[in-house]
Amino acid sequence: MVLGRHNRSTRVGYTAAAMKLFYANGPIHRPFRTQMEAAGMKETRDFLDDWDLYFPDYGTKYEDDMRALLPARIDQWIGGLPHSFWISNKANLWIALVREHTRPVAATIMPETWRVSRPPQRKRLLDIWTPALKLISKNPRLQRRQGLKLFDTPQQAFAAGDDGFIITQRLITDQLLVSGYRFHARMYLMVVIEGQKLSAWVHRIAKVIYTLKPAHEATGVDAWLTRSRGSHELPKGLPFTWEALKAQHPILDQQQVDETLCKMIQATSPKLQAAWGLACNPAFQFFGVDFLFGADGTPWLLECNKGPDMSAKCARDAAMKKDVIRDSLTLIDIPGLPPWPGGFRRIITLPLTEQPQTAFEALPLHTEDADVSG
Repeated sequence: MVLGRHNRSTRVGYTAAAMKLFYANGPIHRPFRTQMEAAGMKETRDFLDDWDLYFPDYGTKYEDDMRALLPARIDQWIGGLPHSFWISNKANLWIALVREHTRPVAATIMPETWRVSRPPQRKRLLDIWTPALKLISKNPRLQRRQGLKLFDTPQQAFAAGDDGFIITQRLITDQLLVSGYRFHARMYLMVVIEGQKLSAWVHRIAKVIYTLKPAHEATGVDAWLTRSRGSHELPKGLPFTWEALKAQHPILDQQQVDETLCKMIQATSPKLQAAWGLACNPAFQFFGVDFLFGADGTPWLLECNKGPDMSAKCARDAAMKKDVIRDSLTLIDIPGLPPWPGGFRRIITLPLTEQPQTAFEALPLHTEDADVSG
């Protein structure tokens, strides 16, 4: 059967004995493609009226793509959830948390976030600001270090907002340090819609990513910016995996992380279901969710990436990510793969709403958060 790419002029696929896969919007991320090819898929060209797994286009094209797709069977899987790109934006994720849980509760889940290009959110930041509040701003159009700036006052953040640094977040200054280094942990999350239910699964493997220098040796953005490296590149004593980090720091609690992930899913579920009336087929989305940790071990949701980097930084990293990818395919019963115990653990199941395509827009705002959408 077929794994394919759709564009204006050609449809290119990969065959396997047991399945067809078809995708749009460029090639599948190479590590996933490698796992699929290992299951026996080969390149081919074929009509795509009997595919088994489809990767649709994202963004504004999603609904048109799904309307044109017209699945023929209810067991045909969709490799993507509508609006998963939307929650990858920190400001949108914060809005969803506030709408679902109220602002005071959201502020215990994720550092408060403002879109400083919007006057109501500028006012909110001014109203709560104190000299102890430090800010970090991001320009979504710039990558890594060039896209981040630190500020001491809202006025500085507003000025930077005029230059494209439109997303400002409270900086967690009392972070837990590991041998003097700041870090974040990346959890791998699968969200699956099947049988009128949405479920979320977290993998046992998670990676720890550190700053390049200890906190006391770095200044400015470099003191806070983490960078993914191979295990052989880390200074001695820095755990490479989440399991090793928890063993070294018992203050870190998986249950607290799971509870935070569940609150995130509860808040974003209506958006992930949006436009699902266009296709009732089972679907999934693979995420990388980043967490910071306070000095007391409190997890702070940093962001949710719909396309986390799965390229290997070393042999150990490659083995870990290979397990995560294989488990993600096993979770949705990709045929052709050898038996595998799997490393995903379900943390929450939610019923689908009756009208998912309009559910998010219909959510009422809490009175004290009427300015949240700005």
